[in-house]
Amino acid sequence: MTRGKIKKGQIDTEGSGNIATDIEVAQMISGSIIPESITLALDVNYQVWLNIPYAVTEFRETTINRTKLDLSNAKQVRLVARVMEVGGNIPSPPPELRLQFSLNENTWDYFDGISGPNVGLGSIGTKASLWVNIITPAKNDVFVRIVGCLGNQSADAKFGPIYLQVK
Repeated sequence: MTRGKIKKGQIDTEGSGNIATDIEVAQMISGSIIPESITLALDVNYQVWLNIPYAVTEFRETTINRTKLDLSNAKQVRLVARVMEVGGNIPSPPPELRLQFSLNENTWDYFDGISGPNVGLGSIGTKASLWVNIITPAKNDVFVRIVGCLGNQSADAKFGPIYLQVK
């Protein structure tokens, strides 16, 4: 593919019909990949999760924040979450938010095949996980969900935006 020869607004010469975007042009010029942020959860009144369980449980015990993304060309992902408040009885280690993917919305796995990306909920602030290399099955058109775990049925948190970043 001749991506390095495409200029902003120019049609891909390989015949795909794609037009180069500002992000693609910046990536071609700099030689680096600029992460894209995908909003997974956003509520103007914040999102509160009371009594976060120990077992892996879908965020706020609802499927409303699921989405479907084509990650065919992705290499790494990370989770970014704005934690506005924590309360109740926060255990040590603290509860975590994690991201999972699925090909069918029935069987879920972590992007790194272990437990990542994940962020701890022990304090307030903008939490960003480490970048994790995604496993081959996640390099598809996949469903994505937020899960929480390691709570103690009395830990609570209030969230601002939650993002998946991809590069």
